[in-house]
Amino acid sequence: MTIPDALRRPRLAVCLSDAAFSCRVLSELRARERLPALVLLPEFPPAVPPASIELADSSPRAILQLIGDLPLLYAAGAGEAQLASALRRARIEYLLVACWPRLLGPRMRAAATRATLNLHPSCLPRFRGADPIGEQLAAGEERLGVTLHLLDERFDHGDIVAQASFAIAKGERNRAAIEREAAGRGVDLLLEAMHLGPEGWRPRSQDQAFVTD
Repeated sequence: MTIPDALRRPRLAVCLSDAAFSCRVLSELRARERLPALVLLPEFPPAVPPASIELADSSPRAILQLIGDLPLLYAAGAGEAQLASALRRARIEYLLVACWPRLLGPRMRAAATRATLNLHPSCLPRFRGADPIGEQLAAGEERLGVTLHLLDERFDHGDIVAQASFAIAKGERNRAAIEREAAGRGVDLLLEAMHLGPEGWRPRSQDQAFVTD
């Protein structure tokens, strides 16, 4: 029996790293039973600690444990054309980036048939860059956020699809809790966006007047 398009879950691929926010995002996807059809990592993780050592959220072993038996592709040594071809073979409709350390070129951005998106843990255009949570905490922000945006040729620069903000208690600086909150809200934004489809989005450009980098 053929499943109607309206009921079929879109095929999702994720570009992750061993950063804590990447781990949180994949954990949230697992919790919602929305497993990616393909996971990309930038390179083979370095040597892992013995099993007796408690794992940090951002350890290489943590991301590998979360990936489990999901289809996995290491990008090290692979050209953009090869990676884009792998995404097309997997029939990927949405490609999500979360803490991927490289810019995706035009062939990679075009490989997903519906959209290529980034999940960034701040309310863009404020706090672009590699450590937005740390920068928001250092700035004494009492409201943090997460942004789902389209990828373009620059880091953290594309049009915003959806955004959410949340308050943290005065004096609360538990980074792990903030990462969990941002990842959970970000995955909610992603799932809602995929449910609506690009035809239901109203992307808006980032207001350069609010850039903090």
